[in-house]
Amino acid sequence: MSIEKYTTEGLILKSYEQKENDLVFKIWTREFGIIFCLATAIRKIQAKLRMKMQVNRLVTITIVRGKEIWRLTGAEEILIFHSESNSNKKILDSENLNYFFSLENMLEKNSIISECINRFLPMEKSSKKLFDKLTNILALPNLDLNHFRVLIYFIVLVETGYADALTIGAKNLEEYLNFSAVDLHINFILHEKVVKDHLRKVLQESML
Repeated sequence: MSIEKYTTEGLILKSYEQKENDLVFKIWTREFGIIFCLATAIRKIQAKLRMKMQVNRLVTITIVRGKEIWRLTGAEEILIFHSESNSNKKILDSENLNYFFSLENMLEKNSIISECINRFLPMEKSSKKLFDKLTNILALPNLDLNHFRVLIYFIVLVETGYADALTIGAKNLEEYLNFSAVDLHINFILHEKVVKDHLRKVLQESML
């Protein structure tokens, strides 16, 4: 009987040492929510996936179900950038990247998403729309880290039921759910103080 393989995009949240050369990764995946995945022999210098599987990296992973834990069989890093012709393009092979982007800035933004997901998102919660929304925001140009952090926190806290979606200027929940990444950015800029005050209150009252 053949083993069924699954492919999904994911953000590597944490890694844990397992035996001498193995690692267990905590990954927020688009298809399955947060999972734990074992990568055998990945700490060896010659391991092909060692450099691709780093904390705070966006990756496309191939996994199989084990008895107690997922097992990693393949991975490719995802690079998200902005260009005039495509505001949300993903490149899986960094050697073919022909557009300028700041890898350092991208990793800093990845780390903000990782921090937020680790802190607020329940293990069992799976949301393709949330994953797509946050990764689409990664591609927005001219969004500084401070604004990026507040916007990411707002979106995740709305998703988990702590924050009020209408604070950002949506007329109703349906309109908010249909907002594109650009819509969210524009509305955040227009209502920045209100959103920040609301988040501050939510975090204080909820003791999150």
